[in-house]
Amino acid sequence: MALLRSLRIGPRLGVAFGLLLAMMAVLAATGLVAVVWTSDRVTTVYQNRAVPLQRLGELNQLLQRNRALVMDMLIDPGRANVERHAQEYAQNDQRMQAIWTDYQSRPHDPDEQRAADAFEQARAAYVAQGLDAAARAMAEGRYDDAQELYLLQVKPQEPAVQNALHALLAIKLAQANQEYEAAQALRRTVTVALIATSAVALLLGVWLAWRITRSITGPVRQAVQVADRVAAGDLTARPAVRGRDELGDMLRALATMQARLSTLIGDVRDVCDNVAAGTHQIAAGSADLSQRTESQAAQLQQTAAAMAELNGAVTRNTETARCALESALQARAAAGDGGRLMQDVVATMGDIAAGSHRVADITGVIDAIAFQTNILALNAAVEAARAGEAGRGFAVVAGEVRGLAQRSAAAAREIKDLIANGVARAQAGSALVDRAGDSVAGMVAHIERVTALIESMAQASLEQASSLQQIHLALGHLDDTTQRNAALVEQTTAAAESLRRQAGHLADAVRVFRLEPSEIGRLPG
Repeated sequence: MALLRSLRIGPRLGVAFGLLLAMMAVLAATGLVAVVWTSDRVTTVYQNRAVPLQRLGELNQLLQRNRALVMDMLIDPGRANVERHAQEYAQNDQRMQAIWTDYQSRPHDPDEQRAADAFEQARAAYVAQGLDAAARAMAEGRYDDAQELYLLQVKPQEPAVQNALHALLAIKLAQANQEYEAAQALRRTVTVALIATSAVALLLGVWLAWRITRSITGPVRQAVQVADRVAAGDLTARPAVRGRDELGDMLRALATMQARLSTLIGDVRDVCDNVAAGTHQIAAGSADLSQRTESQAAQLQQTAAAMAELNGAVTRNTETARCALESALQARAAAGDGGRLMQDVVATMGDIAAGSHRVADITGVIDAIAFQTNILALNAAVEAARAGEAGRGFAVVAGEVRGLAQRSAAAAREIKDLIANGVARAQAGSALVDRAGDSVAGMVAHIERVTALIESMAQASLEQASSLQQIHLALGHLDDTTQRNAALVEQTTAAAESLRRQAGHLADAVRVFRLEPSEIGRLPG
C-alpha cells in the first residue's frame, strides 16, 4: 500500500488496469491453448481414427464383394459371366491392396499393429487359399474344384477373417474413445483454470478498486473537513499530508493556504492596532485599499479562467466515460460471439459422431445380407443337385442372390456418402474454430481501446483537481481582501473619532478566527 500511495493517480490507475489486463490476457491465452489443442485432437481423430476405419470398411466391402463374385460364378458358370466377374474380381483385389497400403502407412501403436498383422495374415490365407484359388478354377473351367474350394476353404476361413477385422476395429474404436476422454479431461482442466483465474481477477479488481478509492476519497474528505473548519473561522486545523500524488499536493497547498491565512489574520490585527494609534494611517490605508482592489480583480480573472478549465475537463471526462462504456459493450459482444462459435463447434462434432454410428448400423445390414446370401447359395447348390441339368429352381435362387448383392451395393454407397458428410462437417468445425480465434482477437482490440479511454479519464481528473485547487486559493484571497477593503473604506469615510470606533469593531470581527497561541497578538483596546 505504501507503493500505491507513493504513485500519482495516473500511474496508480495504470498499475491497477495493467494487472487486470494481465489477468485477462492469461484467460485469453488459456482459451487459445485449449482451442489449438482441441483442433489437433480433432485432426488426429479424423486422420488416424476415422479415415482408417473408413478404409477398413471399404476393404471389408471389397472382400465380401469378391466372395459374392465367386459365388455368382459358381451359380452361373457361363463363360461370359465368369470372364466378366473375373475382371471385376481382379480390379477389386488391386483396390484392396492399395487400401491396405494406405492403412499401413498411417501411425499405429503396438496393439493395433499386432491386430493389423493378424488380420492381414488371416485375409491373405483366406484370399490365396480360398477366393483366388476358386476364381482361378472357375476361369479354367474346373467347376467342381471351384465348388470344393469354396466349401472347404472359403467358408471355414471366413469367420477367422471377420473376427480379426472386428478385433482391429475394436482397437480403433478404443483409441477414438481415448481421444474423446482426453478431450473431456482437457475441457474440465481448462474450465477449472478459467474459473480460478476469473475469480482471482475479480478479487484483485475489487481489492484494487477499494484501495484506490480509499487513497483518493480519504485525502479529499480531509481537505473538505479542513475547508469547512476554515470557513467556520477555525485556523488551528492542520491537514496530515501523506503521499506524493496530486491529492498530497492539494493538501500541502491547503496547509500552506491555512498558514498564510493565519499570518494574514495576524497582520489584520496588527493593522487594527496601528489604526487605533491615530488617523495618520488613513492615507496609508487608502493606498493599501487601491492595491488590494487591483489584486482582487486579478484574482477574479484567475477564478474565471480556472472555472472555464474545470468545465472543459468535466466535458471531456463525460465523453470519455461514454466511449469507454461503448467499447466495454463491444468487448462483451465479441466474447459472446466466441462462446456461440465454440457451441457450434461442439454441435458439429456431435453430428460427426452421429454419422459414425450410422456407419456402424449400415455395416450390420451388410453383414446380415451376406449371411442371407450364404444361405441362399447353399440352397441353390442343393437345388441344383436335385434338379440336375434342368436347374429351374437354381435360376430363382440366383435371382435372390443378385437382389441381395444389389442391396449390399446400395448400403456401401450410403456408407460412402456418410463418410463424405462426416469429412465436410469436420471441415466446418475447423472453420468455426478459426472464426472463434478472430472473435478473441477482436475482444483484445476492444479491451486495449478501453485502456486508452480510462487513461484519458485519469488525465481529465488531474485537470479537475488542479482547477479546484486554484479556485480554493483564489476564493480564500478574495474573501480576505474583500473584508480588508470594507474596513479600509469605512476608515476613509469616517472622522477620527469614528475611525477609532470602527477599529474596535474590526478587532471584534477578527476574533472570530481561532489561531495558534503563538500567533495571537495584542488586540486594540
